[in-house]
Amino acid sequence: MEEGETTWKPCIKLSENAIKVSNPGVLNTRRWIVDGEFAGDVIWDECLKPEKAWRAVDPGDATRTKDMPEPNGKNIIAEDMLVPIFRKGELVYRPPPLTEVRARTLKQLEMLSASNKRLINPHSYVVGLEDSLFKRKTELIMAERENVRKLRAAAEGKK
Repeated sequence: MEEGETTWKPCIKLSENAIKVSNPGVLNTRRWIVDGEFAGDVIWDECLKPEKAWRAVDPGDATRTKDMPEPNGKNIIAEDMLVPIFRKGELVYRPPPLTEVRARTLKQLEMLSASNKRLINPHSYVVGLEDSLFKRKTELIMAERENVRKLRAAAEGKK
């Protein structure tokens, strides 16, 4: 860390609906492309490097996971989706012209599997949390629930 920077502290917002609980960290999304077709996206924390091979964990159902293949630069590519625009107050990205944005969008749509694009019984596109991010999120949820339990117990003891 450089002078004047503070330490990032992961935190979450709880909800009764598990899918609505916020994801902690400095997040990015990595997309896998296998043989010219999208294979899935993994949300990951830039401050929390993956422990091992990349695995997507469904945030709504931890039993649903997908191991992502190791990129080889040929037929298996993994690329980060979010690009910084500013770093330390300096502009580091110039947006491309709209014609380039449109062309890229059309090319990307072609890379989406027909099974994902069909209107009747489409397959779900794989989007999950990186394994270590999922673990951190679970730990924070459990710690916060314990804090809430203690606060409720203390409040009931004062009555």
